[in-house]
Amino acid sequence: RLFMNEKAKKYMRSSINYKLGFAFFIALLVPTLLVATVSFFSAKNEIENKIKVSEVQSVETVNEFINKHVTPIVNDTKYLSERFTEAGWRSDDWSPILFNLEQYFKTSQGTVSTFIGTKDGDMIQYPDLGLMNDPEFDPRTRAWYELAMESPGEVIIANPHQSASTGDWVITISMQLKDGSGVVATNLGMDSLFELISNIRVGEEGYPFLMTNNKVIIAHPTLESGTDVATESWADKAISAPQTTFDYVFEGADKRMYASVNELTGWIVGGTMFEDEVNEAINPILYSTIVVVVLSLLILGVFLIVIIRSITKPLQEMTNAAVIMSSGDLTMAPNIQKQDEIGVLSRSF
Repeated sequence: RLFMNEKAKKYMRSSINYKLGFAFFIALLVPTLLVATVSFFSAKNEIENKIKVSEVQSVETVNEFINKHVTPIVNDTKYLSERFTEAGWRSDDWSPILFNLEQYFKTSQGTVSTFIGTKDGDMIQYPDLGLMNDPEFDPRTRAWYELAMESPGEVIIANPHQSASTGDWVITISMQLKDGSGVVATNLGMDSLFELISNIRVGEEGYPFLMTNNKVIIAHPTLESGTDVATESWADKAISAPQTTFDYVFEGADKRMYASVNELTGWIVGGTMFEDEVNEAINPILYSTIVVVVLSLLILGVFLIVIIRSITKPLQEMTNAAVIMSSGDLTMAPNIQKQDEIGVLSRSF
């Protein structure tokens, strides 16, 4: 009898308890993990998209500022190229030209100086920053003059450089005079653009930067203006397409960059941030998801144990009773007070 009772218990454990428990556990675990996984990756994608939007917005802000800063000077240069002629600068009196340059300087924003380089090598400049009467300075040897003379009818936007007269970083915007007798140009200051770039943040520690299409830094928080980055792989990727996003390593840190070409100047505007920022933003969600999954499994697991016990315990009592009755003792009857199918079955003994 004792042998039969132990056998029945073993049978119950192997055929009902564990199988039912395992089935309920899988039924609980799979949907819980599925919901948690979907929720986590949805939140992760949302955070990554917000960060990407931040990168794009920073680049677009710089792009818009460049266009707003440079376009008026481009239009003014076209006008000035038609206004000044050889007859005016060949005169012994340059005061009418200087008056016009002065009026333009006072009514324009961000200009350092406006000047005319003639085909005879004369320099007419307002304000005079020391080059008008410098016998050693020949405007015809300067890139802004040479490029404008090589491209009649086109406005030339030079890459940012240090001004010969002030040493400040400027953009020289130039155009050949309509009669071909020289070049009119304006030096546009870069301070406001540098300030804008230094104040923008991508994420928490990321930043925008500005680079020429021949991979020379214009503005960057950790690299000096004029730094040649032609050997950097990220610089190659940044100029590979009008708009591009890619991962790279900079100064030993994993980073991600969005880069766009400014159509007016051809410069590369980039927005870059540290990959760790993405992970730091996602980690709390991951930890919360794990906690929710564990707590859900524990709470629902306790509930399922109660349910399984309510099924298997009366079944075990009926199994024990059946074993005893099979040995000839018909006085044994299970005492199960339940109104469900198991209760009905127990009262059939």
